[in-house]
Amino acid sequence: GADIMALSGGVAECLLTTAAGLSIAIPVIFFQHYLSNRVETYVGSLTHLGQELSLFFQNNAAVNAAYGN
Repeated sequence: GADIMALSGGVAECLLTTAAGLSIAIPVIFFQHYLSNRVETYVGSLTHLGQELSLFFQNNAAVNAAYGN
């Protein structure tokens, strides 16, 4: 009888530890996913801005070369 009681106490502790871990891990995963999407959005915006600036400077250089500036 004592072995079963000791074993059930260990199993209960494992279940509580698992529940505590999941209660922390699941919200953290959602938060990480949210932040990852925000970063991807900012990277896309900065990439687009960089392309626009590159085109602007290329066109500006072409205009200056055409007019001898």
